[in-house]
Amino acid sequence: MNAAELIQSIVENLQKNSSVKTVFGEPFEIKGKTYIEVSSVAYGFGGGGGNTKFSDITEQTNGGRGEGLGLGGGITAHPIGMLEITEEETKFIPIENRKKIIKAFLLGIVGGIVLKKIL
Repeated sequence: MNAAELIQSIVENLQKNSSVKTVFGEPFEIKGKTYIEVSSVAYGFGGGGGNTKFSDITEQTNGGRGEGLGLGGGITAHPIGMLEITEEETKFIPIENRKKIIKAFLLGIVGGIVLKKIL
């Protein structure tokens, strides 16, 4: 596969997988309220290439022709909350920051141990 075909393949996959549903999940209903998951989505790509001759090195390995190509990419998605939709209003309900919850939990354990030793 040459560079143009590889890039075309990446673009086609992005077009196929990039939609509103990547950020917003399928709506679902509970007790008359509609909920839609909301995610943070990030895409990252990089690439490089080259075509040079290093006759003293490459003649022995590939007939004197130097080539290079590198492409890469990634997608990450993290849920950040939910939309709650009723006839009266629509509101965003954020998902709590897990790091803060874990820190508070650990602080509570340490605080409990310290209080136990003091008392």
